[in-house]
Amino acid sequence: MEEYIVLIADVIESRKLNDRYLAQRKIISIIELFNEVYFDYLRKKVEISSGDSLQGIFKTLSAAFLYARAIQLFLYPIKLKIGIGLGVLDYFDESFSSNMLDGKAYHNAKKALDIISENKYHSHIYFEGNEQFDFLNSYIDLYDKTTENLSYKSQQVFLLSELLNPLSIDKSVHYIKYMNEEMKKLVLGDIQFVDNNKGMEIKEMNILNIVSHSNNEASKYKSTIERGIAVVIAELLGTSRQNIQRYLSKELAEERYYAIKLCKHLLEI
Repeated sequence: MEEYIVLIADVIESRKLNDRYLAQRKIISIIELFNEVYFDYLRKKVEISSGDSLQGIFKTLSAAFLYARAIQLFLYPIKLKIGIGLGVLDYFDESFSSNMLDGKAYHNAKKALDIISENKYHSHIYFEGNEQFDFLNSYIDLYDKTTENLSYKSQQVFLLSELLNPLSIDKSVHYIKYMNEEMKKLVLGDIQFVDNNKGMEIKEMNILNIVSHSNNEASKYKSTIERGIAVVIAELLGTSRQNIQRYLSKELAEERYYAIKLCKHLLEI
């Protein structure tokens, strides 16, 4: 029987958010944006399944991971725990939303969330439903530690670099392409640009294609960071290239290096 890939995410400590209404609006807006960005990777679009939960069905494990990675970045400082389950469904109807379906894939995604909640793993992303996931989850646990203590400034640089140079499986992920002015204000509103118009004028530089990428551990920075991106971000933020380079070379390069390795492992399952 055909197996499906279900992603279920819960907002962490949602009741402690300063403004739950604004947080909910941001979550809904980002989900709508991502349903366009990741359209080619979705079997069923991601939807809110309850006030603090969202779920969808993906075509590949690597796409589900890239989505999980990116949505956490775009929703910051809102935090998510994300379970990704592999398994069969009781039934699949093209006219049904993801909220109307059920089966082993959903149960495995929920089990993954339970494991995260029980603090058996440090990571906020967990896979369930295949014996090969045991090694993968240990690796994700290490990957997650590359971003757990990022400063507020680091998160801003991280977000800008992803918009300018997104990770993609086959060059089909474009965030800025689908962002109107209102969406840009929502996503970039907390960033202190040197000029308020700079954020509205931001343009994609290039896409990092994971499939054709050569992951060189000896030169993580050169292999994962788009050439010239430090200059562009520095101009947007009104700071020096050297200052931005410090964030990129120490934190972002490592995160991207491990994210690419994880995606390549997932493509082989």
